Parts: sequence; structure tokens; C-alpha cells
Amino acid sequence: AGAALGVVWALDSLRTGGTVLAAASVVAVALVVWMTAGAWSAQFRARESRRLADEHRASLVEPISRHLETQLGRPLRKVLRRRAGVTAAATELNLALAELERRLGE
Repeated sequence: AGAALGVVWALDSLRTGGTVLAAASVVAVALVVWMTAGAWSAQFRARESRRLADEHRASLVEPISRHLETQLGRPLRKVLRRRAGVTAAATELNLALAELERRLGE
């Protein structure tokens, strides 16, 4: 708006025989303000986008991890405990069989 006003003012100054310097300075200041505001706005949007993405990610991670723990983690740990117990029992049985075969072979 300031740049457009400066252009109109410059054209009016030229038409009435005035100087364009004042109007050009208004246009220049308006463009600098516009570019600065645009840069700040872009940085603000980028920061807010990252913040919102982080919040959204955090709001999803907790329920998903809780659901995975409930649905997969606990049952899987039970299966692994049973498997470890069975493996230990099988190892003890193999040791006992080896000892029995050794004694029978004597």
C-alpha cells in the first residue's frame, strides 16, 4: 500500500512539477518495510509450522507407543520368557541324557 501510494505521489509530483525524490524515498521505505515484514512473517510461519509438527508428533507418539506396549510388548515378553524356560529345560535334559549315556557306556 505504501509503495502504491508512493508511486501515485511520484506521478502526481511529476504532473505538478514537483520533485520525485520525496516520493521515491516513500516508495523505498515502503519496500524495505514490506520486505522486512515478509521475511519476519516467513520465519514466524516456519517456526510455528515446526512447533505444530512437533506437538502433533508428540501427541501421536505416546498413544502409539502405549498401544504397541500393550498389544505387542507384554505378550512378546511372555513368549520370550516361556521360550527361555523351555530352552533351559531342553539344555538340562541334554546334559542329563549325555550323563546317562556316559554312565551306560562305562
